[in-house]
Amino acid sequence: MVHINIPYICGVNIVSFVHALITAYNSNYLFINDTYTFLNITKYKSNELDQLYQIIPIFTLCYSLFHIYDVLKLKSDFIIHGILLLSASIFCLLFDKNHCLAVCLIIESSTIFMHLSRAFSYFYLKILFVITFILYRGILFPCITYNHYYNNYDKIVNIEFEEIIILLLALSFNILNAYWLKIIFERIIYKKYD
Repeated sequence: MVHINIPYICGVNIVSFVHALITAYNSNYLFINDTYTFLNITKYKSNELDQLYQIIPIFTLCYSLFHIYDVLKLKSDFIIHGILLLSASIFCLLFDKNHCLAVCLIIESSTIFMHLSRAFSYFYLKILFVITFILYRGILFPCITYNHYYNNYDKIVNIEFEEIIILLLALSFNILNAYWLKIIFERIIYKKYD
């Protein structure tokens, strides 16, 4: 097996951190500059949108290969995350749905604070991680998933392959995020009563 030296600084996986910075910055930029389009992305074809919607997921496809290699030694939920990320990246690239994945990558905003809170023991970084996790992964991403379902209801009930796969991938990520949110709350409660 090929050995890869993964760069860490202060306990932070630099590749993962840089991926989170790039995807979160660009997704938030798109969200702030055109909120309606961003929240209803599946109403649009890729050629009707800013090129940034196409570029961000290509970076994620490259990162997802590294991510799977990196998480093989971790718990199964991280392996599932890596497989979902790679599957979503490949599907969106093959079916010209990169714009849908670009929107989903806004959840990487919380990953920035996860890495920073691991590197530095500042309480405010842990608070920012929890807040951004709840906002992006617990509220915004489920809303984006619901909008996809609502905007494509007829296609989904008529079993259009692409829309069903997007919905299944989004629901899978939502389930994983809910599981991680449960773990975060358990840690908060456990530390509070410990």
